[in-house]
Amino acid sequence: MHLAVFLGPPGYENPKIRIGHREFAVKTIVVWAWIESHPNTVKADEAAVRKVLESMDYDGLAKLIEP
Repeated sequence: MHLAVFLGPPGYENPKIRIGHREFAVKTIVVWAWIESHPNTVKADEAAVRKVLESMDYDGLAKLIEP
């Protein structure tokens, strides 16, 4: 199971790669959690991961994104 949060401008699409072009800027942020669990613990494992995702400072992360 995968849980992910995407931070970025509305409608943002990754630009096509331009060979030789370098731009060092944060344009988007993805926080991704991958859960590998057993059937009898999947609900508890998912709850634990959701708790971690909910504790993230998404407003702080969003401030790192450059327009």
